[in-house]
Amino acid sequence: NWLCEKGLNGEKIGGSITDGYTTYVLEGTGNGNLAKTYYNINEITLAEGDKCISGNKETGQWKDKCNDLRVTNGSSCEVSHGQGCKRSEFSNHSSCISGEGNMKGCIESSFTGESSCSAFYNSSCQQDVFDNSTCEGIGSGACSKSTFSNKSICYAKGTGGNSGSRNCGTDSTYDNSTCYNQSTSMYGCGKATYNNGSECYSNENGGCGGGSAFNSGSKCYGNASGACGGDTYTEGSVCNANVPGSCNNNTYESGSYCAGNHCPSGTPAGDEDGAFAGHCWNGSGEHAAQYCP
Repeated sequence: NWLCEKGLNGEKIGGSITDGYTTYVLEGTGNGNLAKTYYNINEITLAEGDKCISGNKETGQWKDKCNDLRVTNGSSCEVSHGQGCKRSEFSNHSSCISGEGNMKGCIESSFTGESSCSAFYNSSCQQDVFDNSTCEGIGSGACSKSTFSNKSICYAKGTGGNSGSRNCGTDSTYDNSTCYNQSTSMYGCGKATYNNGSECYSNENGGCGGGSAFNSGSKCYGNASGACGGDTYTEGSVCNANVPGSCNNNTYESGSYCAGNHCPSGTPAGDEDGAFAGHCWNGSGEHAAQYCP
């Protein structure tokens, strides 16, 4: 009764051809929505609470399903097997989840309005565009080759110690956004481009280095030996050497510098006011012009 009258905006007229029942007149679709679950369907729009599930091991439908969707208002697309949930638009707190047993789920999609992509398997959530949204990279290589803007965040949560596990990193671009290496790999968040005040945070295992580029006031936080190393810094960008061995082998241009008492010997010293412009660190927490190479 509540569903017919309130959820679907029905009009109670009373009586029924079946004893004990009440009749309602329902016009149009009403003002409510019953969440629906779709399986392996392409090119549909998901309403609030709806879900599209791609891949079904039992039926053998594994690949390329739930693609080209419009997903909004808290709805979701989930990949159980195969390579589904691709080329879709996620908005307004909607989500894409690429689970175990698939390769490259949730790729080539856009995420806006605090939406999210969760890559639980290898190479998922790649080649995506994030605007004020989040990527969670757990499988090797997840969330790479993507663009992050408008305070988007990528969490590199993968495991492993090889360069193939550069979650959130390889060929990704950050614009006023942030990458956190929360993985057990020193390669998390590495080999990416950071622009417009973007930030990269390494952890106790390292990360953020290996050929990354920091431009236009972006920052790297070296929290482990080897972190934030082998990178290029331009336009007032900063490498924060928080522990010995971080911020090694970097190139600094256009007013960029190394900050902290653990900066390698000969690297530029400075602060945001430019008080130490032209000075360099000596590797022991002191800076002066004579320490420059």
